[in-house]
Amino acid sequence: MKRRKFPDYITIEGIAEYFNLSLEVVESMQNDRIIILEKTIV
Repeated sequence: MKRRKFPDYITIEGIAEYFNLSLEVVESMQNDRIIILEKTIV
């Protein structure tokens, strides 16, 4: 079975850029226990 190869380390900036979110939103999502998305991320 082939598995996806993920990078060893992903930065907050990389996540924000990939999902087109601000750094503040990504940091808030990492710190919150419950996350409510405004829209579906595909």
